[in-house]
Amino acid sequence: MTFAMGWETRANCTSCCHGKCAWRELAVCAIAEARRGIDSSVLADVYQLGVFRGTSMRFLDARLDASFDFWGLDSFKGLPHTFESPRLGDASVDYSWHAGDYAADPRNQLTKKLQRNVNFIGGFFNVSLLDDGLATEMRPAAYIDVDVDLYESARDSLDFLFRNRLVRPGTVIGYDDWWVLTCCDGAQSPLSGGEGRAHAEMAEKYNVALKCIGGSCMLPRREHAGCQTHRHAWGALFVVQADHQPSHGVWHREMDIEEFRKRNSQCRNCAARYRRRASAAIS
Repeated sequence: MTFAMGWETRANCTSCCHGKCAWRELAVCAIAEARRGIDSSVLADVYQLGVFRGTSMRFLDARLDASFDFWGLDSFKGLPHTFESPRLGDASVDYSWHAGDYAADPRNQLTKKLQRNVNFIGGFFNVSLLDDGLATEMRPAAYIDVDVDLYESARDSLDFLFRNRLVRPGTVIGYDDWWVLTCCDGAQSPLSGGEGRAHAEMAEKYNVALKCIGGSCMLPRREHAGCQTHRHAWGALFVVQADHQPSHGVWHREMDIEEFRKRNSQCRNCAARYRRRASAAIS
């Protein structure tokens, strides 16, 4: 399990190289690649951090075999209050991130519909994940799907998994809102806020080596002729590596960042929306 250049071809996921698949399709290919040649019990469970209506869990359920148990972690009451940025709490600015947004509770439906063992932990993560005893029933993560939008939520949920040694070499981690929040907030790097900030902190805190294997953690370069899976502001994919120097795995050149912010439609639209709302609030 090296995820060398061209791993997408070996994993039969070449359609993703041309932007023809959802980023979680690439995650499914990465999970298979990470498990290739090892005992399936070594990387066994799938952790959905942020469930909302369960769309991502159903997507993964339809594509992964029954050997994976699923865990869904969510407040089921929407987003928490955040101290991430003064702008995020400004009602005049529509980021789509406000306390109570995305409240849904699909646990009963998912328990009935998913074709596997599925478990849920409810509550805001700064409270619900204080009890490390919860981890006794959990197996090491094959895949962690981070879809919690905000830094605090990503930090608290990832920290629970890391400190309980549920993240192992070969664990694949996918971040949904990798660039979206930092594009809206005007930050230069996705590591400065949101899920990306939590990602960088976990790598440093737990001395983990993470490698970007696809998606928006690997910005497009004109001179790069390989697989180009990084077309959106969401969907950054990493794998945990063994026997490597600790690293968050993100090395964006300044010119690449600026080019991405100018060319990516999600970045442009969110930044423009902020400017319009902020201007209206001032006037």
